[in-house]
Amino acid sequence: KRLQAERVAQARTEPVAKKASPQSNLAEQWFKFIFLAASMKHLHQEVKFGRMSPEDQMKLVSDKKGRRSSVVHLTNPVVAQAIFLSEIMVDEKKCTKLLLLAAMVRAKLRVQTSRENARVVFDCLESWQVGGRCFKAFKHLADRVVMLQRWWRMTAKGLHEMRDQISRRW
Repeated sequence: KRLQAERVAQARTEPVAKKASPQSNLAEQWFKFIFLAASMKHLHQEVKFGRMSPEDQMKLVSDKKGRRSSVVHLTNPVVAQAIFLSEIMVDEKKCTKLLLLAAMVRAKLRVQTSRENARVVFDCLESWQVGGRCFKAFKHLADRVVMLQRWWRMTAKGLHEMRDQISRRW
């Protein structure tokens, strides 16, 4: 009885190995084989395509573009980008729109970079304590002076005209 109890306790602690049916094992092996064959074919196409010159790559892609079934699945982003740009460069309207878009993105990046640089300078000035506060105070004063000068230039013209009108009247 004691040996029987030990066997039962041991059976409860050890995981039970399930026996797979021969049919499911065969189907699993076939699936693995088919997946491996497809992957190897795709890898072979990629290697062959990668060894071609850029001109041959473009020629191959442009030839196969019309036929959906034989299109090579490419992972090379440079070739995909070249195809995209070559299609756009044919149409003048699309080309100008693309140039405008590029200019807008560049301007946005410039603004973003200058903001990041300003944030770094501001953080440095904050960490310099007294010297940083003095510098910021002088900078604020200079900004206020510039603002006051701008206001004076705009209003001085009107005041000058009023003075001339009054002097003519008297």
